[in-house]
Amino acid sequence: MRHLCEMLLFSFLCASPSVAQEGAAEAIAMPKPVSISRFIPTGEQRTMNFVASLFPDCASRGPIVARIMKAPSHGTLSFLDGDSYPNYVANNPLSSCNGKRSPGLKVIFKAEDGYQGEDMAEVFLMFPDGTAAEWHYLIMVK
Repeated sequence: MRHLCEMLLFSFLCASPSVAQEGAAEAIAMPKPVSISRFIPTGEQRTMNFVASLFPDCASRGPIVARIMKAPSHGTLSFLDGDSYPNYVANNPLSSCNGKRSPGLKVIFKAEDGYQGEDMAEVFLMFPDGTAAEWHYLIMVK
C-alpha cells in the first residue's frame, strides 16, 4: 500500500503543470455569479450587503474572506467585519437567525461626490466551510 501511495504521489508531483492544473479544474467548479442591484445616493456610503456564515444555533462558522474582482469606476468598495441581522429566506433553516445580531461581513460602497449614473463591481466571497460565492453588482447612483 505504501508503494502505491508513493507512486501516486510521485506521478502527481512529477506531472507537467498543465496536467496538474487540468485535474484541479475538473474537481472544483467556480460558483455561478449572482447579480445584485442596489441604489446608492451620490456622495454617500451605504452597506450594500451583509453576509454571515452561521451554524444552526446562529453561532458563526468563522470569518468570510472577500476579494474585489472588479472595482467600481465611480466610487469605492470596501469590506468591514461587524455584527448585523442576517436575511435568510423563510424556507431556509437558518431563517430563525434573522432576528439575532450575528457576526459577518459588510460589503460597503461609497459613491463618488457629484456622480450620478450606473456603476458596477464584482466581489468573490470565500466561506469558512470552503464554499464560495461571486456577486456582480449593478449600482445606480442617484
